[in-house]
Amino acid sequence: MELRLYGIKLEEIEKGADLPSIICETVDRDIGGLKDGDIIVIASKVISKAKGYTISKPAPSTKAKILSLISGKPPQLAEAIMRNSKRVLAVIPIKNILKDSNFPRDFTDNPKEALKLLNMEGSILLTETPDGRVAADAGIDMSNAPMISSHIHRMTQIWRQQK
Repeated sequence: MELRLYGIKLEEIEKGADLPSIICETVDRDIGGLKDGDIIVIASKVISKAKGYTISKPAPSTKAKILSLISGKPPQLAEAIMRNSKRVLAVIPIKNILKDSNFPRDFTDNPKEALKLLNMEGSILLTETPDGRVAADAGIDMSNAPMISSHIHRMTQIWRQQK
C-alpha cells in the first residue's frame, strides 16, 4: 500500500461557496483529479469561512473575560470564539506543551514566525462548532476575522502588557 499526500491551494473562500465544486476543480487542475479510494481532508477554517462563521468587533461578556483569563486569549477573541461555538470543550496550553520540544524548528520552514504566533496565542480552545464539528478556536483566525485583525493584534499587545 502506498500513501501520498498532496496539498492544494484553494481560492479565497467566501460565505456560501460550493466547496465540493471548488475542491474538485482545484484537484483536477493541480494534481490530475481524484482516484478511487482517495481521501480528502479539509481544514476547519475552510469550512468555517464557507459557512460564514466570520466575526466583527464583539464586546466581551463576563464569560469571555473569564475564559480570557484562563486561556490567555484577548477578551474580544474569546468572545468571538464563544459566539461561534456550541461549547468550549477544553483549553489546551499549547505553548506549555511545546516549550521543551523541537517545535517549531523541526516542523516548519519559518521557525521564527511560528514562535511569534505561538507566543501570541499560548493556548488553543478546543470547541464544538454550531454544526457539530470539533475545531480549534471555533475555526476562527485572522483570515475570517478581517475586520478585527489589526484591532485584536493591538488589543493583544496592550492586554499582555497589563498582565
